[in-house]
Amino acid sequence: MRLIAGLWKLNISKGISFIILFSLLSSFAIAQSIKVSTLGLDDRLYNGRYYTYFPPKEVRGNQFLIEKLFSNATVWINGAEFNNLQLNYDVFNQEVLLAFETQEAAKRVIMLSKAHIDSFHFDNKKFIIEKLGKDDYAIFQRIKVGELELNIYWSKRLELQTSLNNIQYFFTNPQRGIYIIKSQNKTPIRNNRSLYKLFQKKQASSLRKYMRSNKLKLPKMNDSQYFDLLVFISKLPNA
Repeated sequence: MRLIAGLWKLNISKGISFIILFSLLSSFAIAQSIKVSTLGLDDRLYNGRYYTYFPPKEVRGNQFLIEKLFSNATVWINGAEFNNLQLNYDVFNQEVLLAFETQEAAKRVIMLSKAHIDSFHFDNKKFIIEKLGKDDYAIFQRIKVGELELNIYWSKRLELQTSLNNIQYFFTNPQRGIYIIKSQNKTPIRNNRSLYKLFQKKQASSLRKYMRSNKLKLPKMNDSQYFDLLVFISKLPNA
């Protein structure tokens, strides 16, 4: 009887969990229908929609690249530079968020329009917006040395962890997709081996020695290591 009761409880919990998941995924779509009204601010910057994606407190982790707190940042919109902004990056929904106060001292958070953003500098990282198609944009972290460039696409997933008496939703750690731009060609690179394949035999051999001597694994490197890697590649003969 205890087992049957436990399974019945779990089935009810699963049903509730699906409702929670639907709420988590749909609340963002609802938020998109609410536009910012005239706030007496610069329309080039303050022209997004209100952000209302706030998961229940029972969900572990968060949807942001770094943390919930907003950080000082710079945004470039249609060539114009805007400094000293409070920004955050929701990598789960792929939205750039701006926190500010209205002239009436009301606190607001909006999603900046990706159609107008050229780039932004946040958490000591440079990000660019790439148009993929009509109304379709991707946000990449850019690390560049001369003509060589790495683009990193950050994301998170919302996953479900279950046991007999417990159901827990959680955001994963940030995941990265890495692309290298070399000779104007953009190529995905998943690991060290896929990087070596992009170079001639002697270049690949030098690159392999560099990665091994520094104990570097492409998916786990930090920004400084990525930058140094590009510097090394730029100095390879005929790189």
